[in-house]
Amino acid sequence: MLTTYVIHDFEHCPEVQESQKELEKLMQDQGSLKTVVLQWCYNSYGEVLSSCMHFCAVRVFVESIPHSCAFWKSEDEIGAMAGLGGEVDAHPYISFTINIS
Repeated sequence: MLTTYVIHDFEHCPEVQESQKELEKLMQDQGSLKTVVLQWCYNSYGEVLSSCMHFCAVRVFVESIPHSCAFWKSEDEIGAMAGLGGEVDAHPYISFTINIS
């Protein structure tokens, strides 16, 4: 099998070089911005987790007020409350599940 090659003269195109330089600059900017964002995420994680736990604690406190009042009421009054707001379990504690997944 005989292969023939055609040799052409090299033509310099400054637009291609400029676009390659621009691409390299964008890649470097992306790397530096990624580093900044990751540092911000690492620093903010503790504050976000703390705020989430604070929100959960406030929610448990707010839910405990009507719950503790319902615990001391009679069965007839609890039945009347169940008709308004759904089923009411009368326990002296609040159970709150936090799903971390």
